[in-house]
Amino acid sequence: MLSIYGDESHDSKKQRAFVVAGLLGDAGQWAALKSPWADRTGGAVFHAADCESGYGDFRGIAKQDRTRLHIDLTRSLANSGVIGWGLGIDLAGCRRAFPDMLPTHVYCSGFLRTLDFLLAKAHSTKPLEPVEIVFDRHRETEHDSGLLFKYAREGGGWEDQGILPAGIRFAARTEIGIQAADLWARELMKFLDGSVFSKDYVPRPQWTTLIGTRRFGGDLQFAEYFEDMKLKMPALEDQTGMSRAEYLAWLQRKRRQDNQSNRITYMMEVAADDRIPK
Repeated sequence: MLSIYGDESHDSKKQRAFVVAGLLGDAGQWAALKSPWADRTGGAVFHAADCESGYGDFRGIAKQDRTRLHIDLTRSLANSGVIGWGLGIDLAGCRRAFPDMLPTHVYCSGFLRTLDFLLAKAHSTKPLEPVEIVFDRHRETEHDSGLLFKYAREGGGWEDQGILPAGIRFAARTEIGIQAADLWARELMKFLDGSVFSKDYVPRPQWTTLIGTRRFGGDLQFAEYFEDMKLKMPALEDQTGMSRAEYLAWLQRKRRQDNQSNRITYMMEVAADDRIPK
């Protein structure tokens, strides 16, 4: 059994950088991570942002102890053999190009892209093994994540559908796989944030440790990416048969409001119609 654990990370005000990232490993690799992780935390629930800032369960713990814990857990992740990938989005650049973007759009985009990459990696393993997909529990995105998974699964975009689960599972941070995904997502977010908004940015030791394994990486979408995407939208609408005008007409026919779930449902219906033999 292969397992994918995923989480999101963003700057404190959700104005600059947003990341969805995941980890993929087999049973042996996850065992190699979870045992030393649990020993090092003593069973406490690790949350990267709280550990850095001294909030939540880390309030009252000396900064040097929190930093050492963070670095030690990063080394456990690096030594485990699991791979990590994620999508980082320059929020300011994205909003300038697409001011009508809904708040959860960046999560949905990152969720699909991250799964697409990690499932391709899962498909390359021999022999093929079934995959479980577990993401951190977020009330505002769980429903849309489930819809997107169904949309991508039914669309046939992923190879060897037999290895895919019927759906994705959402777990609390007590699950070590989620804690590890949180750490990786945080490092990718900090790298993106520093690269875009700080002239004097120096990568953190945690980032250097993970990247040094050559098993961790991702895509970073800067403002130029979104400006280019905006120029390509007319051609993309022609290619997919989806357009804002058609979507607004669909909302009126269905008597629905514009939200992320309905945008996904609209895509699913158009895709389903395309699959019907003419």
